[in-house]
Amino acid sequence: MKYTLEHSDQPEFVSLPAESILHLKVDNIAEVVRQSRDGGTFNRLRWTFTILGIQAIGDGSPVGKYEVLVGTKIYGSVSDQFSTHERNQLRRWTEAVLDMGPLREGFQLDTDLLIGRKCRGTTKVWTGTQIDTVTGKPKSGYEVESLLPPAKEGTAQQPAQQPAQEPAQRAFATSAAGTSATPAPEWNDVPF
Repeated sequence: MKYTLEHSDQPEFVSLPAESILHLKVDNIAEVVRQSRDGGTFNRLRWTFTILGIQAIGDGSPVGKYEVLVGTKIYGSVSDQFSTHERNQLRRWTEAVLDMGPLREGFQLDTDLLIGRKCRGTTKVWTGTQIDTVTGKPKSGYEVESLLPPAKEGTAQQPAQQPAQEPAQRAFATSAAGTSATPAPEWNDVPF
């Protein structure tokens, strides 16, 4: 067989740094069943978002470098458990999307009511166990780590060089600067 090498306009993969802040729209929330290491199963809610804009890049690099991602999809997932526990991600994400809280015991959530709503999200970088056959390195990517309420009306998108630190980020930065790699306790207490 013979092949002719053709030009490709497909852009190179652009990966957002951790702790970038994005303007998002919730497109879909689907329940997925995962296999646990012990052979059992557990449920997660896989959220699909459209990136509407970029507020700040986690490493302080110029926002323009990542503008190609506006209009693309980004994903995140949380447990399907919905509780008042301070670390419950589904509750915290719901509070952020609805821009309300704290939600009280007995609140009934219909995830369909979250579809189409806007919010902001912070990113995290992950590294998988599968090896990329081209680079020989573990596959990696980025996803939504936490959600924040949408930017207030009248607030312009801020393509800042240095992202404004939320209280949780200050707590994390403080602990990261110390000898412990574990975030300060306040990190898990911030409801975002």
